[in-house]
Amino acid sequence: MLKILLIDDESIVRQGLRQSVDWSALNLTVVGEADSVSAALNLAMSYRPDIFLCDIRLPGGDGFTFIDKVKKILPHSQIIILSGYGDQAYMLSAIRHGVCAYLLKPSSVSEISEALTKASNLIYEQRSKDLDYQKSSQFLYENTDTLKMHFFDKLLTQTMSLNQFASYSSSLGLKLEGPFFLLLLTNRPSIASMWDYVNKLAFSFKDYDPIISPLPSKDLMAVILNVPDNNPPSALVNACCSPAFPAAGSPLCITPLYSSPLLFSQYFRKMEDFLSRSMWFHPNEIYPADTLTLPPFPLKQFRELEDLFVISLKNEEGAASYQAFLQILNMLETCKAENAKFREEISYLLRIACTIRNVKEPLPLNIPLNTEDVKRLFIQHLGDFSKMTAKTAGKSLAQKALDFIQAHYQESLTLDSIAEELFISPTYLSHLIKEKTDRGFQDWLHYFRIQKACRMLIETDLTTNSISEAVGYHSYKLFSEHIKKEVGMTASEYRFHHKGSGLQLLGEEQIRNRQP
Repeated sequence: MLKILLIDDESIVRQGLRQSVDWSALNLTVVGEADSVSAALNLAMSYRPDIFLCDIRLPGGDGFTFIDKVKKILPHSQIIILSGYGDQAYMLSAIRHGVCAYLLKPSSVSEISEALTKASNLIYEQRSKDLDYQKSSQFLYENTDTLKMHFFDKLLTQTMSLNQFASYSSSLGLKLEGPFFLLLLTNRPSIASMWDYVNKLAFSFKDYDPIISPLPSKDLMAVILNVPDNNPPSALVNACCSPAFPAAGSPLCITPLYSSPLLFSQYFRKMEDFLSRSMWFHPNEIYPADTLTLPPFPLKQFRELEDLFVISLKNEEGAASYQAFLQILNMLETCKAENAKFREEISYLLRIACTIRNVKEPLPLNIPLNTEDVKRLFIQHLGDFSKMTAKTAGKSLAQKALDFIQAHYQESLTLDSIAEELFISPTYLSHLIKEKTDRGFQDWLHYFRIQKACRMLIETDLTTNSISEAVGYHSYKLFSEHIKKEVGMTASEYRFHHKGSGLQLLGEEQIRNRQP
């Protein structure tokens, strides 16, 4: 792995870079941070980094002064400028100094990763040419981010002595001066938005010297705040409401004010439980851990409602099944079920309901974390099942479908349009028609069209092509196939044999006899 040194006089920027860039994926390890030219040169001498990610304006000289000096020590190293100054003069000077890339703040993670990849490739190319180069087998500096995550994990979930706490925080360079402390816990954002999220958190809470770290093996982000007095700062609420705060984020849970971070573990499990139920709480709002009430999941009562829903659906008791469904959603909301539990139970119910109603449509991979969206999802797959009647409903629905086909056969009719009219799913309607009549939807559509065409062949002088279009066919070939299939002869033959002969089509009573 290549080594990189982060150089910026703002600790928030360095911290954001550490936590947002996927260093291991880029085959890089951060060996240190510097906030001035002198500190950067000392670290460069000690760790001999391959890449420097550097600001232009630094205490003790500018970035170009540092580049001149470090190139004498490490001539094959690559320099990436990350600066808030976009003046052309700065950029031209950077080119003259041989920098690998010039990035303007704020840059996205992808832009930074692209520049790091470019720098890495240049170094590997140089190494392939240099036969005397020997790759170092050990790193002099372990990954600080990993150590910090394990420090947070031990602090919040295990037992840590005061001496251990002092040793770990000192070795990691964590600013924990208090004299009072608060722990904020929130859900961790996606990798794609991590850079922006961490930077906005750091900026929003900058007055409290925030220490921000994700927790290993948990989808959580922890923020320790240094508070100057023993009154919880009202400015925290204002910070969460500011435009700089991450938009559409998770709710935040906060501990009481403590004189030592060692006391955070008292509330950690409760805070973790709260965030697992985040769908029921407002994003970006702060919830004090000591005032939260999180009800247990009423498993027995829930299973009883679940059974009622399934039995009612099997019996095609629409009102009862829909009422049970609404009670299930209400119970999930009342007990503030965990996000994962909500998805698990709703997914199970939808799968069982689709099986009962013979719905073959693929089920969604992700269940929405919103009860109104869940209602729409069920209706999308099952139709408006609240309007089902008792067991006899199956036959009446099939009859309604045939009546609709007979009234609209000349239109561009689809199974979906009829299903929408009857408030059921297309798959279920198709199964129902076939089961009750031994004919499918398309068979009935062609049947009604051909019956009307035969009547027109006898009663009018319209051409066969005009009759084909009048009964709903856009293809004369298709019309010809189906009239021959239905009456055993072509349209012209049918007209020749039946017109004026006194022969009649099937009467209405005969048609009804073929229907359910």
